[in-house]
Amino acid sequence: MARRDHLPSQFEDLHPSLNTPYKSVLLTGGLILFYVVVFTVLFGAPPGTEGDASTVHVAGFTLHLGLEALTHFADFMLLGGLVVVNLAVVRSRRKHPDIDRGFEVPFVPWVPAVAVVANLVLLLNVSPTSFVIGVLAEVVGVAFWFTVLSGRSGEHAERETPTVVSERQPAERDYRIVVPVANPAHTEQLVGTADDIATARDGEVIVMSAVVLPDQTPLSEGRQFVDEKRAVLDNAMAIAEDADVPVSGVVRIAHDPADAILNTLEQHDADAVLMGWSGTANRQRDVVFGSTVDDVAEQAPCDVLVEETTGFREDIDEILLPAAGGANAALSADVASAVAHTDDATVRVVHVVAPDADEAARREGDARLEAALDLLGDGVTTEAALLEGDDVADTIVAATAEADLTVLGATREGAVEQFLFGSIPETVARRAESPVIVTKRSEGIRGWARRLRDVLR
Repeated sequence: MARRDHLPSQFEDLHPSLNTPYKSVLLTGGLILFYVVVFTVLFGAPPGTEGDASTVHVAGFTLHLGLEALTHFADFMLLGGLVVVNLAVVRSRRKHPDIDRGFEVPFVPWVPAVAVVANLVLLLNVSPTSFVIGVLAEVVGVAFWFTVLSGRSGEHAERETPTVVSERQPAERDYRIVVPVANPAHTEQLVGTADDIATARDGEVIVMSAVVLPDQTPLSEGRQFVDEKRAVLDNAMAIAEDADVPVSGVVRIAHDPADAILNTLEQHDADAVLMGWSGTANRQRDVVFGSTVDDVAEQAPCDVLVEETTGFREDIDEILLPAAGGANAALSADVASAVAHTDDATVRVVHVVAPDADEAARREGDARLEAALDLLGDGVTTEAALLEGDDVADTIVAATAEADLTVLGATREGAVEQFLFGSIPETVARRAESPVIVTKRSEGIRGWARRLRDVLR
């Protein structure tokens, strides 16, 4: 709770010799001792006996505040929590039906429904006093969360994932792209792509790396591992010496690499983030490019670019750009154009139609190609072609064999929690014969509106 800023930060401290969160233990133990003393000594006498202090009369109601009331209150909180958990099982199954779960409750929604009814019946045995106090406690807790705690995410990014190294080049640029680097071997490739994009936008590049610690280890312990990550920044700065854009470096300490990236994006008001992907398919269907990349892609307040870091060719002569339209088309065209300008490459724009497509479908395909060519702008050598195929993903995958790089945008084919980039880009990224960059435009206000709609649905 302290790490999430729900308690003062002092409660994160570990004992220097015992390595335990002794302040949190003392707080919890102290509260338990307080309640035991109060409800066994002050309110310990049975109701109606001499010296009874446990019976209180309020507005015509008689309330008993003895030890029995405390235990009934604990029962209420436990049973109420179990009701919510079982309702959440049903909600999760309906909202995310395709998630590969490690364990599944059988016969949903019937088993959770029986559990909810059973817990509600048990709640009827709770004393009226404890029931009322429990309901009031829940109302106060929910109100406190939504009015005070829920808005703190991101407000204390520097404390949650502190910056231990910052090498900034003074720059007055309106466009900033952040490049998280976990593997030093990928630095040259990712920084090179970011340089191309930043050059086209007259922007700057911020390279970041994170010292990641286990949850139980205090962040202060991470300073001893900073030198290794500083070497990544030095390498990135050396690679970018001849670039026309300023390159800066940041090292953070975090328990979760995704939090470190997201906090960096927020603090530097980034316009885009470029992340590397090994190209290895994940076994779990709900994990697309890896848990860290997926978390950032879902929560990032800016454009997201995911670049495959295996088999990348230094000399790029042809870039494949599938023209699918949509909100991400312009971002994909910007990336393809930036790389093409640097490498003097040809951008081949393609669109897939069915072999038996009628004239109207082909005209729509031609319009998609023209729109993509317009987005690429002047100064780029281009080609355009309508490809015929029964399956869009298979046809694009086959076309990647002739390209040195494929750039494609995310599609909106399902809920963002289930399909971060869309099934076609995911399929192409996994099976393409050329390196791939997948782009996802920042959702902005419309994205927040859609999320709110999903919550209220």
